[in-house]
Amino acid sequence: MSNTKSSTLSKIKNSLNQWELANWEKYEQCRDWETEERVKLYYYQNHLFVEMGSEGINHSSISDLFTMLFFIWFGQQMQQKFASFGRCLLEKTGQSAAAPDIVLYVGEDYPKWNPGER
Repeated sequence: MSNTKSSTLSKIKNSLNQWELANWEKYEQCRDWETEERVKLYYYQNHLFVEMGSEGINHSSISDLFTMLFFIWFGQQMQQKFASFGRCLLEKTGQSAAAPDIVLYVGEDYPKWNPGER
C-alpha cells in the first residue's frame, strides 16, 4: 500500500462517525481501495462518511426480517412491480452515494445494471 493511500485510510479510520469534507474524486478513491475490512461509504453534499467493520447480529437479523416481510407482502400483491436491493453501493455520479442495508423500489422505475458498469 502506498504511503499516501495508507495515511489517507488511517486518517479516515481516525475520523469514524464523522462526516468529512471531500470531493467526488476523494470518494471514488476510497471506493476503489481494496481493503481486508468491510467498508461502507456514504457521500452527500461534498461530505464523505466511512463506516468500517461489519454489522452486529441484532442489526443483521432485523435486516433479514425486512427482506422476509417484503417477500410475504409482495407475494400477496402479485400485480405490483418492485425490486429489492440489499448490501450494495448505490451512486449518483458526482452527487451522492450510499450503502444501505436494504432498498425497496416500488414500480418499474428502478436502477438496472448496464454493461460496462461496476
